[in-house]
Amino acid sequence: MSLSKYQTLKPKLMKNIFNDEDYANVYKEVEKNRKVPDYVRIVEELGYESVGMFLNNDASNVLWKKIGTELGISIERISVHYARYSLKTGHKPLLMPHYDRALKKGTFSLAIVLDTTFNWDIYVEGEKFIPRTNDGVLFSGSHHIHWRPDVEFKEDDYYDIMVCQVDELTDEDRTLDEKHFEIMDERNGQWCLKWDQLYDIESYNKKMNYNGNNE
Repeated sequence: MSLSKYQTLKPKLMKNIFNDEDYANVYKEVEKNRKVPDYVRIVEELGYESVGMFLNNDASNVLWKKIGTELGISIERISVHYARYSLKTGHKPLLMPHYDRALKKGTFSLAIVLDTTFNWDIYVEGEKFIPRTNDGVLFSGSHHIHWRPDVEFKEDDYYDIMVCQVDELTDEDRTLDEKHFEIMDERNGQWCLKWDQLYDIESYNKKMNYNGNNE
């Protein structure tokens, strides 16, 4: 699959990712790893708690099969992490337009909704998706600009997700060059201007010392 296919991939909603047992095991892993300080961090500029994860074979096999089948690819690796957006981080949850700039190779992504107290839409290249618990949105984190609307979290609100970064097993060089980042940065800036028409981005930037690097 050429790098251009990451850009032209049509984002898709995938429903009912896990069965009940595998879903419960995801949270068992989260709670276990929450007790290990090295696995937990607060992402202040985005208002979420991140917990490193290592899925058991059953849950991992579900992801490998469903994602591989949907994309029609062989998979080399799936990296996952859990995030809980809430005011309990001490920071306002916020997901402005961005691409996953920390990725150095063309990568597919699946953002799975877990437990939540409300529904929070996600946009990928301007297309709106309304995932519910146990649904995922499949896109390319390296090539698609994505974001969520600004919402006001109440004190007890939370929104849990599990992000899966998928590396294709291929002989092709998936390395992203500087030209890619230049193009994506320009496109991201354009989407941020559109986002600014809806939300007060400037005041958030000042309040949160946001530097534009969603990694």
